[in-house]
This record gives sequence, C-alpha cells and structure tokens, in this order.
Amino acid sequence: VMGWKRTATGWVDEGTGKETALKPFSTDLTTAWTLAERIFELERGFRLQIEGSKTWRARFYKSVAMTLETREFSATGSTPAEAICLAALAVRGVS
Repeated sequence: VMGWKRTATGWVDEGTGKETALKPFSTDLTTAWTLAERIFELERGFRLQIEGSKTWRARFYKSVAMTLETREFSATGSTPAEAICLAALAVRGVS
C-alpha cells in the first residue's frame, strides 16, 4: 500500500529510494490513518467508513460517476486500525 519494497536489511521507499522503518499500522490508529490517506491519494474518489465495537469493519468505497455502480473493499478486524489495514490491502489487491 505504501509503495515500499522489502530488502535484506529492512524496507525501502520505492519513490525515494530511502530506507524506511516499518510502522505499527495495524495496532496504532493514527498510523493506520496514514494508510487511508495513501488510498485516498492513489485511488481518487474513495471514502472510508468504519464502524464497530468488539469487531470493527472498515470499508473503502467509491461511487462511479454517472452510474449507480459502487466499488467497495471491506474487511473486519479486532481493532479499527487492523480493519483499516486489511481493507487498504484489499483495495490494492493484496489478500
């Protein structure tokens, strides 16, 4: 989702070529939100809906202009951060 590539020593940002630290995306909501922002940047028009209490559901969705079609990718997790991460991976085609 972030455009990073795994190397023998860690992760490299393919956009800058610089090594980057893996962040706690699935456990920290503020960090997970950076994934949502990345999806908004890469997949123009997507929105995020999140709901839950014991089990959380995150849904990235977009209505296609001039049609009734809606593209959506959703996932559930035990925390909001985990649900956002899993849904972001689904948007990018990673299961």
